[in-house]
Amino acid sequence: MSVKMIRLQYLTLSVLAVLIVVSTVPLVSSDVLRGEFTVPNWVKNTAGWWASDQIPDSAFLQGIQYLIKEGIMIVEIPTEIDSEAAEEVPGWVKNTAGWWAEDKIHDVTFVAAIKYLISQGIITVEQEVPEVEEPVEEVVEIKDFYMEINGGNCCVNWAYVNEEYRFEIATLDKKRGNYIDGVEINVKIISKGGELRQNLGAVTTEDGIYKSSITIPSMDWYAENILSVTGEYYGVEKTIEKEFEVFAGRSTTNLGTWQSSTLSPTNATTDGANSFAELGEAHSVATFTIGSSTYAIVSAKSDDGVQIIDLSGLGVQSGGTPFSGILAKDAETDGANSFDELKGARGVATYTIASATASELSLTSTNYAIVAGGSDNGLQVIDIGNPAAIVAKDSETDNANGFDELVGVYGIATFTISSNSTYRGAIVTANTADSVTSVDITNPTAIFEKDVETDGNNSFDELEGPRGVATFTIGSSTYAIVASQTDDGVQMIDISNPAVLVAKDDATDGANGFTELNGAHGVATFTSLSKVGDLYDVDGDGNTTELFTPTYAIVTSLADDGVQMIDISNPAAIRALDAETDGANGFTELDAASGVDTFTCGNRTYAIVSSNSDDGIQLIDITNPTNIVAVTSQSDETTVDGVVYNRGFTELDGARHVHMFTTGGVEYAIVTAQADNGIQIVEPSCKRQ
Repeated sequence: MSVKMIRLQYLTLSVLAVLIVVSTVPLVSSDVLRGEFTVPNWVKNTAGWWASDQIPDSAFLQGIQYLIKEGIMIVEIPTEIDSEAAEEVPGWVKNTAGWWAEDKIHDVTFVAAIKYLISQGIITVEQEVPEVEEPVEEVVEIKDFYMEINGGNCCVNWAYVNEEYRFEIATLDKKRGNYIDGVEINVKIISKGGELRQNLGAVTTEDGIYKSSITIPSMDWYAENILSVTGEYYGVEKTIEKEFEVFAGRSTTNLGTWQSSTLSPTNATTDGANSFAELGEAHSVATFTIGSSTYAIVSAKSDDGVQIIDLSGLGVQSGGTPFSGILAKDAETDGANSFDELKGARGVATYTIASATASELSLTSTNYAIVAGGSDNGLQVIDIGNPAAIVAKDSETDNANGFDELVGVYGIATFTISSNSTYRGAIVTANTADSVTSVDITNPTAIFEKDVETDGNNSFDELEGPRGVATFTIGSSTYAIVASQTDDGVQMIDISNPAVLVAKDDATDGANGFTELNGAHGVATFTSLSKVGDLYDVDGDGNTTELFTPTYAIVTSLADDGVQMIDISNPAAIRALDAETDGANGFTELDAASGVDTFTCGNRTYAIVSSNSDDGIQLIDITNPTNIVAVTSQSDETTVDGVVYNRGFTELDGARHVHMFTTGGVEYAIVTAQADNGIQIVEPSCKRQ
């Protein structure tokens, strides 16, 4: 089995699409990247004249022969030349030249035709015969073939979230120059690490062609995926691979643009209705998937519990009518069924453990949640593998079993590390203890503290009253960013070694251009291709010319009633970017801005912010973090003089946290409403304009 791969040298806009013979965008083949042939573009004019019979065969062939001889046109010379072959040029070669001149096929197909003419002795090229130390004996004689993998929407090497990419795989008999049937094609997309992303199917080509398409589902596909095409012909397998990366943007080809411009109410529920029993002062929310079903777990501060919700019915068609139902599943409260650390439940996060790890630990589930019991000063781990019957696992409290800084435990973010694929960790903030704790949650029956840091120690200067926390990776390193409400700032932390937390840069309101960090509360991170111009010494080698995909954070400020954009691409030197406040520049729902999450639509990146005092949500275009734009907003339904405003948004009173999730191929936001004791489901539109 031979393997061809396209390696990304440098990323400029475009794809996975890799594919369609008659693409309007010329592709670069692996042969070109390896320098095995070059063809001057002006040769296309001559090829077109020949194909249209404006010049004779002899003139074209002599011209090509001269260009090859003089090194102007570089073509790999076939090792075997049939000197007894007919001297007449096959008609398919002239057709190929004409299609190439019209940019209907790429260089590799035209060069294959030229190589065929050389192999038949029709074009004669002087060449040095390499010395062969050991002759290679062919076991079987076959008709060789290669696969053409050509692009649909755009070029090569990139793919974008929510974009559909068409592709066409053609099998061509190099010996005869014709497309061939009966080639068994198996098309898969795998990660560079070997994880199967998607199996696109196994078919036998008809008329030498296999067509399909794929839509990139999410940023989970992020980098170094491989489109792998394997074909078998005459008992010989051949595999062609093309690498691509997934990004949040999309190509600038003339296909329109995708934008999110509206927020639509989908469903809402409140505590005590429709079997929902644990939504009192709904605080935080996280989602998870089991099979094809999507669920949420909501923490309820005053109910001292958690509520499981089935979200799989959102958008499902029933009898031609969309069904937007959400269903209450299990709910548990502190002090019942071995749940000991749910009093004043606040932060919640979900995670999975590897099946092998579960087997080693004699666990029947791989899906878990960890909840911060703010009033209990503790942590509760929950088996959520059966959403209809969740089970309490380990629970820990301050000053027990090595945990010593959990007073006022508030926010939780889970993470993995590149050095240990089975490790699962959590970063926990405690607003009373002014601390962050690294917790090993790999074994849900026995979690333990790895490290803890408090404000004012070991260069941690912005940890007073920490609330929100988010984790992210840059290269092989893992980091956390913490929003500290009392310190009015953010703290960057290197968590690559969970046992030794290392303080990186920090920022505070009113310093170094940071203007909207007063009462910093929520935080979310994202990457963007919209602003690739800043160069950093990313790997610390003294070279500041590395190109990279920038990483940003958006932080909400309860006291400033606004949001602050931050460039965190270099965690040792973060930078203030744009900042906006309620009542300015079209921002109307940022009063006591609390929760925040991000999503992508085409080549645009958006944030949705929940505002606790405005009882609403604000949609923001953050594609350019140096100039963010208010898009639209919604507030809780009200009635004035008998007129209902913001109809359908019934559970946004005291909007606390917001979380984006996808189910049924559609992206939604779920918002917790602390004052309404409920949740609101919102669909941000994502449509081509």
